[in-house]
Amino acid sequence: MDSAKDKFFDDLIDVSTYNNMKGKTQTSINNLKAELTNIISLNKNIEEYLKLGISFMHGIDKLYKTSLAKINKAESKSSFFIV
Repeated sequence: MDSAKDKFFDDLIDVSTYNNMKGKTQTSINNLKAELTNIISLNKNIEEYLKLGISFMHGIDKLYKTSLAKINKAESKSSFFIV
């Protein structure tokens, strides 16, 4: 954008061209800011899901050992990791 300003001030481009270039640059900046906001939001969501998933895994060994469920423990082991 600085080179466009320099060209404008040196009378190498007209006002219309400068404003067009400035508008395109500003649109690109706005798009990049929106994309960055989405990435930050996605990262926050992933962290929340990871924390929740990890919290479910705490104490699963005690639950497995003390479970009164009538399922085969070998079957339950494999079902923990099926997604």
